[in-house]
Amino acid sequence: MPPISEQASRICSHCGLCCNGSLYSAVPLTPADRSKLIAVAEVLVEANGDLAWLQPCAAHDGSGCTVYDRRPLACREYQCGVLDSVAAGSLSAGDAVMLVSQVKSLAQSVAARLSAIDTQQQPKPLYQLLNDFDQHVQLLDPAAQRAMDPALLLTVGTLKMMLGKHFKVLEFADEQPPQSP
Repeated sequence: MPPISEQASRICSHCGLCCNGSLYSAVPLTPADRSKLIAVAEVLVEANGDLAWLQPCAAHDGSGCTVYDRRPLACREYQCGVLDSVAAGSLSAGDAVMLVSQVKSLAQSVAARLSAIDTQQQPKPLYQLLNDFDQHVQLLDPAAQRAMDPALLLTVGTLKMMLGKHFKVLEFADEQPPQSP
């Protein structure tokens, strides 16, 4: 069995969801990160003054990071739930690659469907499409919510559950119901 770092590299190069705007809208940057990356990608200053790098990542070429040796600290420290499961031995590297393929396929399907109904008609990363869709659904009256395409709702819900469970996207993780006193 290859070492975990070798397995992680193979899984990550097959995936890229943390880089392509599927999981996050931005990556927090340190001042040192900004000075190393300013020429590579759009950097923004968030309302609270923190630096962030917009996603999808301009340094990800679809098969890997083109600035791997100088990638942001948040990227160096990030390890998704899939990699955690492989490291813990509860998921084989082969099963991890299959899971990533399933999630990527589902993500592409959801992105296409949500893009088709997006009223702004401009390309958006999946993370933004999911958030916009959630906001749209919340603003609908109950009758309009019930009239929505159940297959779309199920597919979106399944993707969000998988992203929360396997990729540590807390916004999409199942919330626990409040405990009764």
